[in-house]
Amino acid sequence: MMTVTGKRKREEGGYEMGAKRLRYVEGDQEAAVTAGVQRLAAWAVEHERQLPKALPGLRNVVADVCRRRSSVSVEVIFYHLLFNDALRVCCADEDVKWVMRGDRLEKPLTEFFGLVLDGNSVAVSQQPPHFSEDFVRALRRCVLWLRQHLEGSQKVVGLLSTLSQLCHSTVEVLPQSVVDAMSRGRLIRISPSGRIRYDLDAMRAMLLHTHYLPMTTTS
Repeated sequence: MMTVTGKRKREEGGYEMGAKRLRYVEGDQEAAVTAGVQRLAAWAVEHERQLPKALPGLRNVVADVCRRRSSVSVEVIFYHLLFNDALRVCCADEDVKWVMRGDRLEKPLTEFFGLVLDGNSVAVSQQPPHFSEDFVRALRRCVLWLRQHLEGSQKVVGLLSTLSQLCHSTVEVLPQSVVDAMSRGRLIRISPSGRIRYDLDAMRAMLLHTHYLPMTTTS
C-alpha cells in the first residue's frame, strides 16, 4: 500500500491522485477539467453508438455530463478517514457506535494513505492506485467539514448521513476545456473540418485504472 506524500499548499486548490502521490492542482478549474474528462470518458464507453461526430455535439454532451449530479461512496470516504486516523470509532453502547476526531485529522490531505477496497479486502499492488477526481474532491470536502464541525462524538449513522451530502457534486467547467484536455491526452482526435475520432480503447484503459468513479444520481 502506498503512502501519499507531497507539499501542503492552500486548501482552496484541488488535488489529483497521480502515479505516486496526491498532487495539488493549481486552482479548482484544473481539477474540474480532470473530473470532466473522466466523466466524459465513462459516458463515451457506455454510449458508443451515440457519440457525436462533430465538435458542437461533443460540447453539448460535455455540458450535460458535467452538470449531472453524481456521487461517490460515503462508505469508502469513511473507511479512508478511519484508516488515516482522521476519525475513530469508539464507545459501543447497545450496538450504537460513536465516532470522534482522530489524532491526524489536521494533517494535510497530501499525506493521506490511499486504499483500494475489493469486496471485504484491501487490494495491495506494486503500482500505486489512481483515484477519480470526483472522489478526491469529495474526500477533501469531508475533511474540511470535519475540521470545522466535529466536536466531541457523534453517532456513526448520523455522521455518515451528513458526509453523504458532501459526496454529491456537479462539475462546473467550460466544455471546450474538457475537449481540449481530451485532445491533448489523445483520447480524441479532431480533424481540420471539426470531425471527431474517439480512442475508446485508450478511454477504457484510463478508466480501468481509475478507482471510485462517480455514479450519476440525477440529471
